[in-house]
Amino acid sequence: MFTKQKVSLAAAALTSMVVLGTAVAAQDDSVLTVDATLTSACAVSAGATISFGSFSTLAAVDQTADSGSTFTVACSADMEPAIFATGTRTIINGANSLPFNLSLTSGAVADDLPATLALAAALTVVQDGTEQIVPLYARLAKANFGALPAGAYANGSAVTVSVSY
Repeated sequence: MFTKQKVSLAAAALTSMVVLGTAVAAQDDSVLTVDATLTSACAVSAGATISFGSFSTLAAVDQTADSGSTFTVACSADMEPAIFATGTRTIINGANSLPFNLSLTSGAVADDLPATLALAAALTVVQDGTEQIVPLYARLAKANFGALPAGAYANGSAVTVSVSY
């Protein structure tokens, strides 16, 4: 039979077990590992277009496309992009072909955009990931178009501008 004293002792024992059970609750820890791998890259916008517009075969000077065409390049830090353009730099009309210079400098006096990766020119852009405009310029030499027949001249073969990084 239970007496008041036995019930009180039983309640005290039960209370201390609950308190002690709470005080000694189990805990497991795990260290969280976090990692990431950043890779360097450049992004280049889609195709550029150069248009010389309309001019007379009697024009007395070379024709330039100094408004040229642009494309954008965005490179991350530590990238050293280089540019080159492959393909035949001529525009054609039937059997008639008209060569042009392709350049990164206004006036395009020299055909200074290399034609191979081995000769690729350094492309000076800020390497912070922001898109930057890269202009292309072209020139048709008077000596090459003065004797050609009038008509629309367009790419004979695709010229591909490449950015290597």
